[in-house]
Amino acid sequence: MDIKNVETKGKILLKDKYFNKTTIKMLTSCIEDNYQTFNQENFYNTIMQKLPELELKQRISLVCKCIKTYIELDYQETLEILYKALIAQEEGQFVFAAFSEYVEIYGCREEVLDISLSALGEFTKSFSAEFAIRAFINLFPVKTLEVMREWSLSDNVHQRRLACEGLRPKLPWAMKIDVNYSCSGEILDNLFSDNDRYVTRSVANHLNDISKIDPAFTMKKLQKWKKSGAQGIKEMDYIIHHSLRTLIKKGNIKALELLGYNNVPKIEVSDITLTKSDLNVFDYQGDTIGFEFEIRGLSKEQLMIDYIVEYPMSKGKRATKVFKIKKIVLDKNQRMTISKNHTFKKMTTKRLYTGKYHFTLQINGQLFSKVEFYVTIQ
Repeated sequence: MDIKNVETKGKILLKDKYFNKTTIKMLTSCIEDNYQTFNQENFYNTIMQKLPELELKQRISLVCKCIKTYIELDYQETLEILYKALIAQEEGQFVFAAFSEYVEIYGCREEVLDISLSALGEFTKSFSAEFAIRAFINLFPVKTLEVMREWSLSDNVHQRRLACEGLRPKLPWAMKIDVNYSCSGEILDNLFSDNDRYVTRSVANHLNDISKIDPAFTMKKLQKWKKSGAQGIKEMDYIIHHSLRTLIKKGNIKALELLGYNNVPKIEVSDITLTKSDLNVFDYQGDTIGFEFEIRGLSKEQLMIDYIVEYPMSKGKRATKVFKIKKIVLDKNQRMTISKNHTFKKMTTKRLYTGKYHFTLQINGQLFSKVEFYVTIQ
């Protein structure tokens, strides 16, 4: 679950979409209905007064702290109130992320460990507990992994997904976990044959994470699963492609072979031609450069065509990024001309530097034509 504070298509920030007067009133009402001495007015007003100045993750933490402040009961009694508040809702709401954080902050203790893990298993049904569970993995790995293996066999799709997503080695926006990535092997074996894309997408993302650490582990799992026939052909193909996306961008030969691509394709590739050799980037609109090349098949080939942008960084360093073009099947003696536009523009998330840039074609993991151009950042 990506909780980064980005804008939706309607230009409404996620923090305002999920934490606003309506959602906080709904949450307040759910608690009030199950806690007679609840000071709902102070709870609501405290949150709404501080909400505008906070980002998304901070808003979750604010609600969590207010739950602790205004539900004047012990930990277990508070969980019972939160359970009942969730039951009143037909669908999960983002605002309920605060419930799992409450468990993480106040319940990651040995004396209430069973109660807390059980709570996360219930709260995840309304809003994923993938972030909260990671504190438990680090402090109580044996017990937590045991419970997560049980979740991987659950009848509830949200618990099954949590078993996988919570253990991802590189889960975005989440705390790092200390356990070895291989400890998720049994859980992934339980889940790859799942009939819900919500789960299999998590499995594929998990394997893609591991591929950045241990490509061989990812390849062995996929080969084993494919051979087992336990997952349908179409969904297995999805899992394989999604799990290998990082290795494919890197031109990993074994990954390409598993997808049916010849790592030494019999083709001829013309030199890249550019629409211009110099770009000037003044603002966020940027400047666009086009390039074109031709491919001729010397035999029938299935091709995955990408291009690599090599660019300057600070202190004289250089970096690369791979971009997709298309997948094609090229018959023997067939020619195909491919053109592409690439825009360079100023961004708030990544700085561009003036200097020499390169485009390099990558086809089935092999590098072909390379061309240089110059970008000036004003």
